[in-house]
Amino acid sequence: MDQLGAAIDELEPAVVIYNYHVSTLGWVREYFSIRSSVSPKHVAIHHEPHQPLPTWMDAAISQNPIEPETATQFSVGRILHPFNQDVPKNDIPVIGTFGFGMAGKGFDRLVTKVCEEFDVARIRMHIPFAHFGDASGVQAKAWATRAAEALTKPDVMLEVNHYWLSTEELLSFLAGNDLNAFLYDNMDRGIASVLDFALSVPRPLVITSSLMFQHVWSQVPEVLIETNSLRDILDRGTAPLAPLYAQWSPEQLCKDYERVIDALWQD
Repeated sequence: MDQLGAAIDELEPAVVIYNYHVSTLGWVREYFSIRSSVSPKHVAIHHEPHQPLPTWMDAAISQNPIEPETATQFSVGRILHPFNQDVPKNDIPVIGTFGFGMAGKGFDRLVTKVCEEFDVARIRMHIPFAHFGDASGVQAKAWATRAAEALTKPDVMLEVNHYWLSTEELLSFLAGNDLNAFLYDNMDRGIASVLDFALSVPRPLVITSSLMFQHVWSQVPEVLIETNSLRDILDRGTAPLAPLYAQWSPEQLCKDYERVIDALWQD
C-alpha cells in the first residue's frame, strides 16, 4: 500500500489501471480510505461480472469484448498468444482439452461425445493441479478417473497428464490435437481464458453455450456442440474462426487500451 502511494506521488499519473479481483486487491480499499483525495482516475480491469465493483473505482474495463459500453464501462478484446510451430498430421482423429480439475468442465462429457461419434479416436487431456484449490491434485485425478469411466469403445483411447506446462508447451499440446473442445456447464463466472490459448493455434474449436464462452459463440455459432457435431466442426476447419484471429491480435488489444485511456484522459 505504501509503495502504491509513493508511486502515485512520484509519477503523478492521470490514470491508474488495476488488474482487480476482490480476493487479491482487497487491500486497495484501505489505501483509498486513507487517501480519499487522490487525483488520478482509478480504473479496474473487471474479471468477474457477478462481483460488484468497488464504489471508489472511477471506471471499469471488461474483458468481455461484447460487453456494452457506457461512460464508465469499457470493453476490450482478448489477446491471442504468438504461435509459429508446425502442426502435426495425425493418423486418427485427436480431440484435446485442458483445464484445472474443477466441477463443470465437462471432461467426462467430452469422452461420451467422442465415443458417440467416433469408433477410433484419441482423446488428450491436460488437467494440472491447481495451486489454489487443488494443490495435491485430488480433484484433478478424480476427474481423470471419471473421464476414463466414460469410455465405451475399445479403440477410443484416453491420455491424461497432470504436469505443469509453460505457455509454449501448452500451445504445442493444443496444436497436436485435430480439434480442441471445452464442454463447460453454464457457470456464473467471467470469460474463460482457456479459449485464448485454444484460439492461438490453427486448430478447430468446439464449445458449449456456456456464458463463459459467449464472446466466441455469439460471433461464431458454428462451433457450438449443441447445434453441431464434432465431425461437422472438424470438417469446417478453422475458417469460421478467422474473424476472431484478426479481432484479438496483440496489436488490436493495444489499440483497445489506447482508446480507453484517451476517453478517460479527455473526460
